[in-house]
Amino acid sequence: IAMTRWQASVNWVADQPDSATLVVEVDSLEVLKGEGGVKGLSGPEKALVRANALKSLSANKFPEIRFTADSIDKTEDGYRLSGKLQIR
Repeated sequence: IAMTRWQASVNWVADQPDSATLVVEVDSLEVLKGEGGVKGLSGPEKALVRANALKSLSANKFPEIRFTADSIDKTEDGYRLSGKLQIR
C-alpha cells in the first residue's frame, strides 16, 4: 500500500530538530500490489482491498492519521522520533 497525500513539518531550534508532525490523508490509501497468493491482485481486487481498509479505518469519520513526535534523539545515521500515533 501507499499513502499518497501527506504533510510533514519539523521545527528546528538552532541546528537540531525540536518537534515534528506528520499528517496523512486516509483517503489517499492506494493498493499497489499483493503478494503471497497464486497470482497478483487484479484491479477490482485492489479496489476491494482499498474499500475494506478505508471502512476499517473509518475514513469518513476519521480522515487523518497523525504522528506527533514527543522526543527526537540523534542517532548515528540521523534521528529517532518517538511519539504518539493517532489512528481513528
